[in-house]
Amino acid sequence: MLIEAGEDSVATTRISLVLLSGIALAFGLAFVFAPGKFGAVLGLETSGSVAALGRLMGAAMLAWGLILWSARRFDAEAQAAVLRATGFADAVGAAAALVASVSGAMNVFGGIVALVFLCGAMACMGLSMRERRAAAEAEGVILHNYE
Repeated sequence: MLIEAGEDSVATTRISLVLLSGIALAFGLAFVFAPGKFGAVLGLETSGSVAALGRLMGAAMLAWGLILWSARRFDAEAQAAVLRATGFADAVGAAAALVASVSGAMNVFGGIVALVFLCGAMACMGLSMRERRAAAEAEGVILHNYE
């Protein structure tokens, strides 16, 4: 089934950007304001250096959440670029969280974090490819359709 570009596609992309923004902002706020408690939930060691690193990561997550929130108003090409970057970063985050969870550096919640990152990566890549297909079709370029 070919997903048609149109108003539904735009709405889906915007809703996805809002959801991704909310997740990023929630993680960011948790790491900035309660790095020890949030880190403990994830099974991380509680030390001053881990708390400082958590706050730095939280600041980056807050920034990315605001970028995602702003991207709702971007044109389709810019949204696709933001989605590709987010998808790549989420894939790396999923791998890092999975390795940390399997190695014992994080508890079972690390696996849940890996799953959240993996779902984000898959959603972002799928949406960015849909935007790419829509842009190509608008220009009259036919991409492969393996249906």
